Amino acid sequence: MGRLEASGRSPSHFATMPNVKTARHQTIRACLRTQGWLPGREIVVFSDGDPSLADAVRHAANSNAVHILDWFHGSMRVQHLLADRW
Repeated sequence: MGRLEASGRSPSHFATMPNVKTARHQTIRACLRTQGWLPGREIVVFSDGDPSLADAVRHAANSNAVHILDWFHGSMRVQHLLADRW
């Protein structure tokens, strides 16, 4: 599942499943286009750290995408470091 946002447009959501005929990158590409994305434009992916989503977006866009760990999952990783100190 994902949510796409572009300034001046309503957010768009997508979901994919492995047993669906449409490949995941094709679903993502279609959603990107509904948001007005064109090849060559920058894409930023916020995720829980699983590289497969960023890879699927890169495949859909046929270009690089910036992958950023979302704040919640980033803070959880820091909590593990703090727990080891106590």
